Amino acid sequence: MQHPITGVPITDRKKNCSIFRECFIAREFIDYFSEEYGTTRDVALRIGKELLAKSYIVPLDEHVKFKDNDCFYAFQKESISGYSTKISSVRRKSNLIERLIGLREETQAELFTGHGEFLKIIISASTIRKGKDREKSSRNFLSVSLKGDRLQIHQIKKAHDTYSITKSWLGDELKLVEVQKYDEKAFTLAWDKNFYFKAKNSADKDIFLWVLLSLCKKYCRDIPQTNIDIFRLQMYVGEEVLEKFNFGSEAVGSYKDNMSIEEQEQLKKFFSDYNKQTASNTVSENELTVVSDVVKRANVKIQKEEAKNICDIIESHEQVKDIQNGLEKALMELETTNKNFESIQADLDKMFKYIRIIEKKNNHMRMVTDNHKQLYSTLDDLLRQIQLTPNTIEALKNPDFETPEGIRKCSRATKKLDISTTDFPDNMENMFAISGQQLAAYNKISTSFVTKFISYCDRYFTSLSRSHMKFIKSNRNKIGDHSNIHESLMKYSEIMHWLSSIVGEDQQSAEYLMERYQFYFSEVYKWEFKKLFKSFKKRVKKPKTDDEGIFSSGSGNLLPNMAIPMSRPNLVPHKSKAHLQITAPQAYRECLNLILPMILAEQDCGRKFFNLDSNDLVLFCSKLFDLLQQELNEVIDMAKEDKFYCLTFWNITTDFLMEYGSKSEYIEGILLDRHTFLRMRFMEFINQQKNSILQGGKSNVPHIHMVPNLKHELKGVLEPVLKFPSFIQKMENCGASEAGGSEGISDSAYTIIGDALLQWILSLGSENKNSQFILRIENFEMLQAVIHEHQNVACLQNIENRAKIGFDRAVDSLVHSLSRTHLSGLLEFFNKIDTALRTIRDIQFQKEFEKSILQKNIKKFGDLSKLEKHLFKELKNLHQDMTVERLIPHVWEAWKSDMIQKYTHFEEIIRRFYDVSLLFNSNELLEAFERSEEKWEQKQAKKAEN
Repeated sequence: MQHPITGVPITDRKKNCSIFRECFIAREFIDYFSEEYGTTRDVALRIGKELLAKSYIVPLDEHVKFKDNDCFYAFQKESISGYSTKISSVRRKSNLIERLIGLREETQAELFTGHGEFLKIIISASTIRKGKDREKSSRNFLSVSLKGDRLQIHQIKKAHDTYSITKSWLGDELKLVEVQKYDEKAFTLAWDKNFYFKAKNSADKDIFLWVLLSLCKKYCRDIPQTNIDIFRLQMYVGEEVLEKFNFGSEAVGSYKDNMSIEEQEQLKKFFSDYNKQTASNTVSENELTVVSDVVKRANVKIQKEEAKNICDIIESHEQVKDIQNGLEKALMELETTNKNFESIQADLDKMFKYIRIIEKKNNHMRMVTDNHKQLYSTLDDLLRQIQLTPNTIEALKNPDFETPEGIRKCSRATKKLDISTTDFPDNMENMFAISGQQLAAYNKISTSFVTKFISYCDRYFTSLSRSHMKFIKSNRNKIGDHSNIHESLMKYSEIMHWLSSIVGEDQQSAEYLMERYQFYFSEVYKWEFKKLFKSFKKRVKKPKTDDEGIFSSGSGNLLPNMAIPMSRPNLVPHKSKAHLQITAPQAYRECLNLILPMILAEQDCGRKFFNLDSNDLVLFCSKLFDLLQQELNEVIDMAKEDKFYCLTFWNITTDFLMEYGSKSEYIEGILLDRHTFLRMRFMEFINQQKNSILQGGKSNVPHIHMVPNLKHELKGVLEPVLKFPSFIQKMENCGASEAGGSEGISDSAYTIIGDALLQWILSLGSENKNSQFILRIENFEMLQAVIHEHQNVACLQNIENRAKIGFDRAVDSLVHSLSRTHLSGLLEFFNKIDTALRTIRDIQFQKEFEKSILQKNIKKFGDLSKLEKHLFKELKNLHQDMTVERLIPHVWEAWKSDMIQKYTHFEEIIRRFYDVSLLFNSNELLEAFERSEEKWEQKQAKKAEN
């Protein structure tokens, strides 16, 4: 307990300008007991109170009771010493022994059973590595074991519930066992170097060190040095703990010689009784007294032995004086020797100076030698780079392009030919000259090899093209597969890449080989494409339609509601093999399905064999497939009788553009050209239809034959409007509104035709006759109805809105014309009044607005009966002139509303400015309209009865 390292912290302390020597704090005393022996703070506090009551500790300030605070206390000088107190008051609980024994048995069973090695003790200990900034520790176990008579110390690591030995040391080689003053749990074991360990607690450390030292004493040749008081450590550990680890006899025997037999028996009895009382943490007064007496007697005997040793030291003091005199004489001789040494040192300094000069020269010579070695090594490497081996020269002079092994030799030889790219250091100008001479010598070999390779490839291209042509001619219904040709060329790709990478005349050789390949295989593709397109042209069914289109009929019946049915292509099957007949768009799709993969394969061959980039690939493919665009245009022209097929061709081209456009710039260019060609042809057709609609744009519509026996020139819904549904249906059947399809040209077509129809309808009735206004109303309304039935066509919504505006304006024009016919005088008079009211307030005093002029206009207007006759006559004319009966009520109601509104306005002006009354009021006018309607219905009913 009073141990300076492992006991309660005891030191000099200062409080209230007073210094207290060798004291401790009550709180630190309780911390020490609770942490070191696993007790609670209450138990540690009770032990402190008992020690204070028995005067083993005394207070140093005014506090008398022992509490958990910062008060100072000190041990009595005559009390139990540090280790003896520890023996009597702070024994381990039984679970400490059980834990260590259980850990020993578990490790013994897993690591040492069956190997003849027996584990004596194992504790949990951290290995402390002292770094620059802080201590780094890793968790391990430390054990002591016996294998025969050989003592071994192991460092054991546990990972994933498995033990493994990481380090091992021999007990015979152990030199030092030392406890650390800065940490009561730390200790040092030294072999060739020091190893620092830290136990889980001080009890584990003390037990381990006692077992280790006891075994070293028994089994090792040399006992290691230590700063541990073995006797006190033995008393601290206790007999029961040592007996549990089979060290009972050694433990007692080490301090038996300093005690009487009675004292030994009393100490043993105390150990046995104490172990029974540790569970309750209570210590009786008698036990403390017995232990105190035993330890006192042991200390007295120890002090006697120490006094005897001191006397022996004093007796040897005279011998020390003789030695001191001898040392003084030796010192005088040493001074003389020192002077001689200084002169020798001066000579040695000169010698060292010359040695350093020699070392400097030796270092310089060594550097020169190393540079020469490096230079020779570099020269050897460069010579190997600019020289060809005999095997390489033989492979280049007599190349073998037939066998795979010969081709591989040629490929390796070409890689060694390029010595012009060798990098030489700046200080090796002569190597440039040597390289130039070697290059000139190898140029002949290289030129000969290139000539032979070009000649062989030319023959090989010719052989491949002829064999492929022979296959095509012998198989009428098949197209040749070029994959075998491409695979056969790939074995020469490395040589071809080398040929295309070199600079000079040989580079033109690579271009020459590519031109020869294009020359031979362009003819092959021409033959294949002609055969392919010819077979498709025989199978195509030609559409039987009028080439002039829907709106170019030349003449037509203008009777009302005479709709023109939409004409579909009349596909006449071939007399033989009718089941194989296809349309032109189907042939176009199948052609692209066959041709575009062939182009991709050829493009891949050009990239891998000729090492071409994207721009060169476009030129490469354009020369190989120069007739492809012409053949595709001819397939499109097979459907020229029906221009609406342009939409189908457009959609097919768009599908292939989405699939292949990102894979090949050449294919993308071909398909975009087809888009341009189809747009131009279809827009040309749409403009023809527009001109056909607008040719009758004059008021008398001269291009349409007038129907005989009709009162009016034109009547009802006219032919262009009736044909517009057929146009929409034809467009949609050909895929005008497909997603991602032909929206680019279909929207323009719908807009052009719709604008033409609106413009043509507006040109009708330019003479402002009522019948012509009716003609415009009926055609605008029919155009709205047609577009409304095709709401899925989004681009027609704008045409529908414009048709509605034209319809409303035509109705307003007709209503205004009817009103002007029956209210012309009043309208003119009151319009002038409305204009004058903007600037003049008293208009009745103006000459042109006198009451007499107003009365003349009213008299001229007539009475209600006369007006009612005119209303009935206009209603009859509407029924005769308008062919769309559902529009008659709409026009009649619009006229009625306009008349009532204007007449009400007349009444308001007369009321405000004139003292005159009209012949009838607005309500009577409304009744006149209603009587005219009833009269017409009665007449129609009588007509139906007859």
